[in-house]
Order: sequence, then structure tokens, then C-alpha cells
Amino acid sequence: MEATADASQGEALSPDQESLVERLESCETRLHMESMRRQAVQEAWEISEARYQSLIEGMEDIVFTLDSRGEIIQVNPAVKSALGYSPDELIGRRLREFILEPDQERALNQLSRVFVHSPQTGEYRVLDKNGSPVWFRVTGSPVHVMTGAGGVRCLASEITRERMQQQELVWSRQMASAGQQAVFLAREFAQAWRETQDHISSLDNMAKEEPELGPFWAKFTEAAARLKDAAKMIASLDPAVNEMLRAVNLNQSIVNVFRLFRSRFERKGIRTALSLSTQIPFTMAWSRRMEHALFILLNHACAAVEIKTGSPDAPGEISVTSRRKKDRIIIELSDNGPGLSREDCQRIFDFNYLRPGGGAEDVGGLHMSWSIIADHGGSLKAGASPEGGALFTIELPVRRPGA
Repeated sequence: MEATADASQGEALSPDQESLVERLESCETRLHMESMRRQAVQEAWEISEARYQSLIEGMEDIVFTLDSRGEIIQVNPAVKSALGYSPDELIGRRLREFILEPDQERALNQLSRVFVHSPQTGEYRVLDKNGSPVWFRVTGSPVHVMTGAGGVRCLASEITRERMQQQELVWSRQMASAGQQAVFLAREFAQAWRETQDHISSLDNMAKEEPELGPFWAKFTEAAARLKDAAKMIASLDPAVNEMLRAVNLNQSIVNVFRLFRSRFERKGIRTALSLSTQIPFTMAWSRRMEHALFILLNHACAAVEIKTGSPDAPGEISVTSRRKKDRIIIELSDNGPGLSREDCQRIFDFNYLRPGGGAEDVGGLHMSWSIIADHGGSLKAGASPEGGALFTIELPVRRPGA
């Protein structure tokens, strides 16, 4: 009986075996506790993420997350109203696809510093769904994404209006100074013109008596007329704060500005064409400012096509058309110059933009034209002309006198 009982109880564990069992039980306990801890962390993370998602869903600013490759893995609905994209259209795409090319290197350098745990804030332009640049102030901070790898979470606030106001402030200060100088120069020109006129009659009689003076006299009178036109244009640089809105024939404004360039067209061999609709109504405008905007655009076109002068096979050409489209007036100025790049079309109205190969006529001037047109409730856009050059399109609302 005793032998049978001992057999049923089995052999006793050795001390080493008992120690091994205890260690296994301890490991099992620790693994179970670690599993529970990780589950608790995951649940806490999911709760935190749910709260975070609920918070950002209603934000006006764009909040997005990038993975280590710079791909967008999360973005809130605010992107729809800001850029025209739905969140689903952006998920999986790289951020650099949407940053304006001149800003890409700076923006990506800032984001790369975020990956090494250094929060960064920068300002750069992002292209919306229509291809138009929008200014954003972007603050990025390092985060751990669901995969456990490093990522970047960014808050992007639109600052386009703020940037434009900064540019307008700089421009207004410069224009105030330029306006004072313009008034002084215009007066000097006007005085010189009056003194010249006092002698023109007697000189004209002398020229009639001396036929050999005829060619020189013709050049002199032409130069004097140009001096008078130049005085008018210099005077138009005055901001003219006190200029009153009045009914303006924009076709006549175009003709007035073309007249100022007449001698330049002839000297440079530039061909011009005007196609002005008789259906253009009078509209309320600041006449001098509008002519100033047209002058800047025409000066830009002249500079663009002058590189073609001297070649009979490829003369410079500039054309201006006007037409009415319902309650809008459309003015188009085109040339057959080198044309504009995509970046030029996006940035050429920026105050401080100087296009590659561009001249001094680019800096600030086209921004001034854009501002003047905007002050009239209109728009100014740049694109490509059918001739391969640049096309500037002005669109203005018809504002009838007394309306």
C-alpha cells in the first residue's frame, strides 16, 4: 500500500526545478502586467487622440500631421475652406507638393529641424486647389505617430491679409516720399515747359525764314511735346489722396497712356494694336490713378518686347483690347515678349518680387498696379498670351455715376 501511495504522489521537484518554476511564474506575472500596462497606455492614447480629434474638428486653423517621410497622415476639415481640398485628397501626399517652389527649401529645412525635437515656426506660401498662393504661418512640433515612429504635428494659420498689409505699409511709405518728389519735379517740368512755350512762337517764325532749320525745329517741337507728356506722368506719381471719383471713359484713359509711349514705340520699332469696344460705358474711377496703373503695365510690356527690336523677322508687338461682359469691363494687354513662368504668374504682383532676368520695372510697380485695380473693386491677373508672351487681364465693375 505504501509503495502505491508514493507512486501516486509522483516524484518531488528538486530545488533547481522549484526555482525555475518560480522564475517562470514571475515572468508570466510580469508579462501579464506589462500587457495590461500597454493596453492601458493604448486606451489612454486612443482616448487622448479622440479628444484631440474632437478639438481640432472645429478649429478654423489647419492642423495636420506628417510622418517621417513628410507625408500627410492626418488633417482637419479646416483645410477645405482654406485651400479647397478635402482631407481625403491630401492624405498620403507629401507636403512639399503644395509649397510654392521658392519657399520649399526654407520650409523643408525648418520641418527637418522639428524631427530632431526642435519646434519651429515659419511663414511660407502654399498653393490652393486653383493654383493660387496662400500665405501661412506654420508651427511644427515633434510627435510620435501610431506606428511609433517620429512625426511632426503642425498648426497652420493663414496670414495672407497680414502679409499684404505689411507690404502695403512699406509701399505707402515709399509712395508718400515718391509723391512729394514727384510734385516737386512736376512743377519744375511745368515751369520749364512754360518758359519753352514763351519762345516757341518766335522760334517758329525763324524756322520758316531759315528752311535749313526745319528738320531740327521738327525734332525740337517733338521733344518739347514729350517733355510736356513726361511732366503729366511725373505728376501722376503723386498719391493724389484728394483726387475725386468721377465718371471716366476707360478707353480714353488707354489712349492717353498710349500717347505717352508713342515716341518709344517708334524708336524701338514696336508694333501696337488697339481694339477698344464702343460698348464700354463711363464708370466711376480715380482717373489719374487708373492711368498710372495702365502706364506701369504698358511700361512692363515695352521692356519685355524691346529685346526683339532690331529683328525685322520678330518685331516687338503690344496689343490692348477692351470689352464689356455684363456688368464688368475687361481690359487685356498682351505682348510677344519672353512671357512669364508659372512662378512669375503667381508672384509677379508681390511687392518685392523680382523675376529672373527681370528689370527694375518689375520691383513694386506691378504691385502698385494691382493695388490700384483692387482699390477700384477689380482684379488684375497675369498669364500667357496666344503670341507666347505675357497677358495681363484687368476686370473692373461698372460703377455708374450716381449709383
